Amino acid sequence: MEGFNEMTTIKTLKKYKFEYEGRIYLDNNELKIVLCDSEDIEDCVYMWADFQNNGKIIPLYIGKARSLIARVKSHEKGFTGDAGTGHDNRIYLASKLNDGKTLKLYVRKSCYFEIDEKRFPRYSSEEDAFIKIFNPELNIHRKIIIKGKFTNEGLLKKFKNDKCRQDILKDYFKTCETAKIKLFTTIYKLLEGEKVSEFDVKIVKSYTGVTKYEGKPHIVFCRVHDNGNAIAGTWLARIPLVCKPWINLPAELKCDDRNDIIELTDNDTFSPCKIGEFTEDPYAYVDKDKLERFFAEKWSF
Repeated sequence: MEGFNEMTTIKTLKKYKFEYEGRIYLDNNELKIVLCDSEDIEDCVYMWADFQNNGKIIPLYIGKARSLIARVKSHEKGFTGDAGTGHDNRIYLASKLNDGKTLKLYVRKSCYFEIDEKRFPRYSSEEDAFIKIFNPELNIHRKIIIKGKFTNEGLLKKFKNDKCRQDILKDYFKTCETAKIKLFTTIYKLLEGEKVSEFDVKIVKSYTGVTKYEGKPHIVFCRVHDNGNAIAGTWLARIPLVCKPWINLPAELKCDDRNDIIELTDNDTFSPCKIGEFTEDPYAYVDKDKLERFFAEKWSF
């Protein structure tokens, strides 16, 4: 399996039979997807990819399509919305398209299986498999937050009876640029997939005396009791729902020899000074052995 948010290569894409089929770019601030060929591609898996100057590729998103042309039109329609997944995708993609840059679209024709002499495409299982292989940033973020990896119905549905918290989330998602998305995917990495089923999300409308964002709403990643209250001492991260990406972590997890790159917010917590560096390499800040003991001691009941 490819590492978390790691780059891949053209050779690897060729190995899995992904072919270049189009590009994504900004035209007068309008997001466009242009295909190389007017002929449709049916029953396929596609990838949005960021091509680097060193020849490496960062997979950003993997999806499936019964008709590629119809799927592209659906994406472009979603990009123009004021909210929802399409709107979030537009903000995310636009953040990658500075200075006339373009993203690339790669497509793989799906394999088929037969039942009673009828052919059925495997694109659903192939989509799942390639998400696991490439760990595309946008898929992981949506899996965790939108589709509800931590909660069965997803965050918005989780708080469907709490309009105040729903509005807080909607406002945050509208400005959910790349740095914020990476914070969520980084937390997923710290969990390493093993504790996800025990993990939940709480929204505290006004955190007081805990972080430097006094009185602001926070998302808290923790374990909870059956009644929905947080279990004391099990929180892993707190993220204030503000414009600037920032994260608060338990001080007992920090690397002892890296005090030069952290901000001590109080005696019991710390925050990385540079969020970008934290999302690229969280273990430069969080000690793996301490994290393992944290789960063993506080999450073992």
